[in-house]
Amino acid sequence: MEFLKKNYEKVILSVVLLGLAVAAGLLLTQVAEENRRLEDIRNLNLTTAPQELEPMDTSTNLTYLGRIQRPVPVVLSGTNNLFNPVTWQRRGDNRLEKLDTGSEAGPQALQIIETKPLYYRIAFVGQTESGGVAQYSFRIQREGAARPADRAPITRAFTSAGVENAGLLLREMRPAQQPTEFVFELLDDKTQVVVGTGKDFERAMGYLVTLRYGPENRLYRDKRVDETISLDGENYKIVTTSEASVTVEAPNRKRTTITAKTAPETHSP
Repeated sequence: MEFLKKNYEKVILSVVLLGLAVAAGLLLTQVAEENRRLEDIRNLNLTTAPQELEPMDTSTNLTYLGRIQRPVPVVLSGTNNLFNPVTWQRRGDNRLEKLDTGSEAGPQALQIIETKPLYYRIAFVGQTESGGVAQYSFRIQREGAARPADRAPITRAFTSAGVENAGLLLREMRPAQQPTEFVFELLDDKTQVVVGTGKDFERAMGYLVTLRYGPENRLYRDKRVDETISLDGENYKIVTTSEASVTVEAPNRKRTTITAKTAPETHSP
């Protein structure tokens, strides 16, 4: 005991050094063992082929990518009632009617039933003499004239080239003696036409139209330009007519053209 008391520090140091020596020996042994294991791994001969990885499912990604490339358009018209509320209109019998498309009432609901041409006609009547002067008479009719008094046939006489009468200017007589053909100029549009024996002039200068308005079950017969029709209590003016279309004007000056869905029945007056 006396020896330990005097040399305990040396004893502890010896024990520590012995432990370090043992640990160093074990470490060398473990390193050698690890080297052998790694060498065995390097020399290992794989007899089975590695399995291929299953392809990743990217269908969802492709779907979203397609939506980005082809975005769905935002529809703010048509039957989108959030931005385009449905209109209800009260009919004359106090009945409410739903207007889904806007064409169930108003000028869009007009239908062309029939059209009739309004002709501008010039016909050679014959030759007479008055005071030794030859007069050449013509029957003239403007069915499309604005004033009713101007639509009836009238007879006018011309004596020589250069004479104006009833909106016509006689330009030339063929032949100069005993003429059988007459060249007229229509003063309203400067068109030249030839009229003579057995050769009348006829041209449509407008159309009468017969219209049907379904919402009020009304029929407007033989209407012409500048006349008005009443639709749901509002007056619409007819501004143009043709063989297959009619244009009407609302009180606010908005114009609507109605086109015949099928060829309208056409009659000569």
